Parts: sequence; C-alpha cells; structure tokens
Amino acid sequence: MRKSIPKKHTGGIPGYTATAAGCIYSPDGDKLKPTPVKGGTSDAGGATQGHLKVHIGDNWPYVHRLVAAAFGQDIDGKVVRHDKDDADDNRASKLKTGSRADNARDRMKKAAKKQRKGEVKPRK
Repeated sequence: MRKSIPKKHTGGIPGYTATAAGCIYSPDGDKLKPTPVKGGTSDAGGATQGHLKVHIGDNWPYVHRLVAAAFGQDIDGKVVRHDKDDADDNRASKLKTGSRADNARDRMKKAAKKQRKGEVKPRK
C-alpha cells in the first residue's frame, strides 16, 4: 500500500508516494531509482548499499526520510535513524526519529558490537 509523502518534503511537488517496503513512486506511478550517496556503493548486480537518494524536481531527498514522513513520523528538525544502523534498510518499520545524539549512540553501539565479535580490530 502506498502512502502520500507530504509535499513539503518533495520540494513542493505533490503526488509522490512511498511503500512500507521503502520504495518511492512519482505522481505518474513510476518507481524512482534510488542513487547511493557519496560513500555508498552499487554491487555488480546493481544493488545499492548505504544511504540512498531519489531525484525529485531540483532536489535529491533521502529515501529513508521520505518513507518516514509518508508513514506518519514527524521528521522536521530530527534525524531519521535506521534500526540496527542498517542504512540499506528503508522499510517503514525499521525507521525511527531521534536526535543527532541518539544517532551517535546507535553508531557507537554498532561499533562496539562489531569489536566484540572480532569484526573490527581496536585502534592502537
């Protein structure tokens, strides 16, 4: 089911929608192709990793912010955080708003967990 994205988040252009799965659609019903943000990557199969943006008018808003807004979260002045700090996952159920401090704590928890698992070597 698609939900309308408030036009204040689409550069004033009405009619854009988002799905709970994290897909963004134009007013014509075309699925927008997300672009990885600098630092994000695309694998050989074309799948994107990291934060994603879509082109709407003259703007390039983040997909996770559009999805959160469409599914009723108040994103104004807030950071939209990914559950488990997984920037690839833009599903509405995996997004929550918070402060920059909340987001920093999430990143620190993820880094500490990786270090405990031996995925990251501590700095010397």
